[in-house]
Amino acid sequence: MIYRSISISKTATRKTKSPMSIFTQECLSIISCIFVGFIFIIFCCSNTPKINKSENSSNTASTQTQNITPKEIKTDDKQTTETTTQNTNADQEIKFSEPIPAWSQNISSHFGDREDPINGGAEYHKGLDIAMPQGTPIKAVLDGTVTISEENSPSYGKYIEITHSNTLKTRYAHCSELKVKNGDKVKQGDVIALVGSTGNSTGPHLHLEAIENNVKVNPEKYLK
Repeated sequence: MIYRSISISKTATRKTKSPMSIFTQECLSIISCIFVGFIFIIFCCSNTPKINKSENSSNTASTQTQNITPKEIKTDDKQTTETTTQNTNADQEIKFSEPIPAWSQNISSHFGDREDPINGGAEYHKGLDIAMPQGTPIKAVLDGTVTISEENSPSYGKYIEITHSNTLKTRYAHCSELKVKNGDKVKQGDVIALVGSTGNSTGPHLHLEAIENNVKVNPEKYLK
């Protein structure tokens, strides 16, 4: 058998032609010489450069990363503003009804610094004192539940505590008689006690306290 080997890539390099064009020309010239029994072997080598897969993957990933645009995170400013406004309005809408008629004309001691009426000296008064005749009805300033109905407190004497919400309570001290008991549900304006002078007191009056988030605050901020 006769073998003939043709190096297409070498021929292409020598003649500065592409391997495919050389392949076509060489085959045409040789086919005319092929007889039965001949084995015609062609070695075709490609000069195509190898591609580094890892490098290509890295470049592709880099390109994809560069094309990624961070998504804009939007916040509903309008909804946040509306919620804040609603919460603010809710605080502003808390208004006490009068615990005693004509309370504002009968204040004997305001909330804050004062001289202790019993022992003398300076003290911080954590309530509002309203002087009224013995037995004057005391009313709940808001709806709520009675959580304390105490008959004999050393300082408050007979007093009532009403829980209005998770953050707000009121106390009514120095009473002569209590009209409600622990667990009672009361409505704004219900009579809960009578004015007296029990506990540390110099005369008949109502000592009213407002407790907001476990801190005693000035009740006048809520009174109408």
